[in-house]
Amino acid sequence: MRVGEGEKVVNYFGTQVIVPAWVNWLAVDKCEELYAYENEPYVDKSDDCDRWYEDTGKSIFIGEFPFKEGRWVNSLVNVSSEA
Repeated sequence: MRVGEGEKVVNYFGTQVIVPAWVNWLAVDKCEELYAYENEPYVDKSDDCDRWYEDTGKSIFIGEFPFKEGRWVNSLVNVSSEA
């Protein structure tokens, strides 16, 4: 796995994911889309695809991620200690 400058590899439920170095949180929304967040997000149920949202900081779409570890609302993981 090739990691570029400004990126890091994190373990997300047994899958290694390359994310920007500023990422501290990962979460999957109801539509099975994986997003990375700088600050801890909260659940926003105001649209058709309930998703995680944060008011301050960066976020980025990582990709499709079928979440098989139970309910998607339990998908939030702090990855700030992984480098």
